[in-house]
Amino acid sequence: MQFRIRTLFTLTTISALLVWVFYVLPHWLGLLVLILVYCLLPAAIVSGIVYCRGARQAFFVGVAPWIALSSSCVVGYWFAEFRYIPFLPGAWPYNVDADAVFFVKAMLVTPLIIAPMSGLVGVAIRAWAISVRRPNE
Repeated sequence: MQFRIRTLFTLTTISALLVWVFYVLPHWLGLLVLILVYCLLPAAIVSGIVYCRGARQAFFVGVAPWIALSSSCVVGYWFAEFRYIPFLPGAWPYNVDADAVFFVKAMLVTPLIIAPMSGLVGVAIRAWAISVRRPNE
């Protein structure tokens, strides 16, 4: 099996970022980084749908439902659960149990791992649709 050097660098960077978020940062800061990713990712997905063409656009269209669903669930859960707690370092809701924060971070990363696979399915469906297109279409 052969890989491109760009693919290897991308996978190495992704795994390094995941290790950084899960193990290096303090647990509350890693959780904050993941929530920030969830806040910025919908804008990046919409930009990819609008400005990209071809296979890249199909990828972003395939990723969009996962990101929209998981972002809305994260925001809804966060505001429903912690709306009365002031955002102060001493009142952070996950300070007490590091295992609970790790579990929440794992739950937040799971859709971010599934979403690119869904985008690749969108690219495969686009390639299949192009291959079965009839000459008169």
